[in-house]
This record gives sequence, C-alpha cells and structure tokens, in this order.
Amino acid sequence: MNAALYAPVFNRGSAPDDFLKTCISVVAGLPDEVFAVNANDDIYALLFPTLGPWDGTVIQRKAAMLEAMRVHAGFESSWIFGLGLDTTNPDSVNDPRQAEAGAFQISFDSLDLDPSGGLATCLARYGTVSGPETFQTLMKATPALQVEYYARLVRIGIQWAGPLIDPPPNSIIPWLSRDAMAAFQQGLTPIV
Repeated sequence: MNAALYAPVFNRGSAPDDFLKTCISVVAGLPDEVFAVNANDDIYALLFPTLGPWDGTVIQRKAAMLEAMRVHAGFESSWIFGLGLDTTNPDSVNDPRQAEAGAFQISFDSLDLDPSGGLATCLARYGTVSGPETFQTLMKATPALQVEYYARLVRIGIQWAGPLIDPPPNSIIPWLSRDAMAAFQQGLTPIV
C-alpha cells in the first residue's frame, strides 16, 4: 500500500494493514447514495477546508471518507475493531446506551440520531440487535458493520464524536493528509 496511508496520527502511530484493507473493501462496495451530497452539517462539511474542494466524483468523496476513518479510528481506538467500553468515560460506564464499541467507539444511542431508520436497517443486515448489549457485541465482532455504520452515521451528523468536534490537539483535522486521500482515491479508481 501507498506509504501515505501510514502517516502517523497524533501519538497513536500508524494504521495497520488489516484496518486499511477492511475500510477500503467496505467503502468501495457501498452504494453511491451513502456519499451523495446532502444538506446535513456532516463529515464532508468538516473535511472540506482541509481535503476539499470536491471534484464532484463519488470516488473522491469515498477517498475523503476513508481518510476520515483512518484518522478518527486512530484517535478513538488505535484502530482496534474489537475495542469495547471506554472505562474512562463515566457517562458510558453508567449508561449502557452510551457504551462504546469498535474502532470508531460508536454507541447504541447513535440510533437516536437517525429518525429515518437507515442506521437500524444497516444493523439488521449484519445481525439482530435487541438493545445496548447486543449492539455492542455485534459491533465489536463485525468490522464491516463498523465501517458501513460509521459512513452512514457521519453523514447524519458529527456531534457525537469528540475527535470530530474537539479543537486541536484532540481533533482529527491536523492529522488529515491530502496525500493519503489521493492514495485512497487511486486505490478506488478502476483500471480501464
């Protein structure tokens, strides 16, 4: 893989191959609608000043999403798909609905952010979720779900994730790389 994909993230190091390959594979297979322009104050609004402007292609938007994933997961979990509860967060320790899971540390209460039910539909394709505990178990065990769910969730909004809204040094922004985004874009571009 291109060396730019291994650019360090804060004090976390570099993303491992298995994380990068999983993200690329899942994002490449998602429908274009997941990356389409919308009116939400979403991940693309956050990324635009650093990684924009957008050329209008879905491949570029997928590459920007992959770059956000690479950096965000470094902050949240050091790229560990099986990571569970953040024991340093009293809110999640005391409320199972806020218990984090996976590389992006997403919690069950994220479903509340989507009145359309798209996130619930996404979950149902991967398994049965009856509450916070089964959400956390399924999320930790299913890397593809983590990647797809994240891609859909950050299109709804980003207020749920500290590294997406915090100022530096706890922000993903200083660690985003145009070179890494270009490498993702190159990897997504079909050879003709």
